Amino acid sequence: MRSVFLKIGCLLIAMFWANPALALQIVQITPQGEAFPVRQVMARFDQDAVRLGDARAPAPLQVRCNPAAAGDGRWLNAREWVFQFHHDLPGGTRCTVRPTPDFVSAQGKHLEAEPHYSFDTGGPALVTAKPSTGSDIDAAQYFILQSRAVPDPQSLADHAWCTVEGLGERVPVRRIEGARRDQALRAVDWEKAAVQAPGRFEVLQCARTLPEGARVELVWGAGMATSSGLSTAKEKRLGYRVRPAFAAEFTCERENAHAACVPNRPLVLHFNAEVSSGLAKRIVLEGPSGRIPPRLGEPGEDNDNAQADSVRTVYFPVSLPELKSFRIVLPPRFADVDGRTLRNAASFPLTVRTAANPPSSNLPPRPSVSSSAILRGSAKGPPSCRWPCAMWRAYWVPARCPSARYAICGPPATPRSSAGTA
Repeated sequence: MRSVFLKIGCLLIAMFWANPALALQIVQITPQGEAFPVRQVMARFDQDAVRLGDARAPAPLQVRCNPAAAGDGRWLNAREWVFQFHHDLPGGTRCTVRPTPDFVSAQGKHLEAEPHYSFDTGGPALVTAKPSTGSDIDAAQYFILQSRAVPDPQSLADHAWCTVEGLGERVPVRRIEGARRDQALRAVDWEKAAVQAPGRFEVLQCARTLPEGARVELVWGAGMATSSGLSTAKEKRLGYRVRPAFAAEFTCERENAHAACVPNRPLVLHFNAEVSSGLAKRIVLEGPSGRIPPRLGEPGEDNDNAQADSVRTVYFPVSLPELKSFRIVLPPRFADVDGRTLRNAASFPLTVRTAANPPSSNLPPRPSVSSSAILRGSAKGPPSCRWPCAMWRAYWVPARCPSARYAICGPPATPRSSAGTA
């Protein structure tokens, strides 16, 4: 009988200590699961755990992370405790929070909690990319990418690819390393950032030359993982369009599609990409009277292009001698602002000829046909001077607009006289 009472007493004592109402409990702990960014862990208790203002109160929890992350714990008040990391946790970090063994509140109550709590900062999700989505790209474009965590190389190869308009299959990506990687990072001013966060910056390239004008997507797929196994949950697609190869096109006004250039009208050289103004100024027109420098911008433009950093058009505005040959000469190593050389560089120096001047008259010359299918200028003056292009093929009214610059339009079927842009 005595042993029975002893057992009942022990059972009552155990029930007393196990009663949740009497134990100190955690009512909230954050973060849990996947979270980013993370700078602190916070725990809230159901009752006062320490005396308010007690700076020496022990920590109720222990925080351990992989990779290791330093920090300090402190009580905000009698019921709230935080562990503050010295820096934001990078992606790919796992952390575990465990109760401190034998922690007792100021009222002598033991802490009752789960054996552990955990959270992580997720896998190598894509943070930013250059060039940005929607940009025009080259046929052999480098993509500079920053991820939240360091991807495993094999996982990167398995979960990143390119899609190309017109192709029914994925195009693998190749990693660019060594000096070419350093040069690409330097070009977008990410070299220092890549040194501070090694492994989180990748330079990728589609493993085939991309066709001009095609729509292309770089895919950063779901499931890409770090070496510790943390993976991305969502796929991210970056859309681009492949721009044409860098090319130059020459145009001038002609009496007909097969005639030489009208001597008293500008000779125009147009590029499909920006060229630095300093380089464009070195283009020259060589002829019987020597070398003639160009002007920057479109003929007749009101804006001054002399101070522009880059241009797409240059022209030679002087009145040239008739029935003569000229050469448009480009400077050595001619390239656009991105360093791309001309696709049709073999067409230069480009030889052009002038035709005979139109018959002299007291009236301005009849509009000539441009070597472009359409070459529009501006028509300043009263509204009656702004005639549609179709009317200029049949009528000429110089008396109304003696100082106007008219819109000159060639017939739509007129072929271009170009420096090999096809």
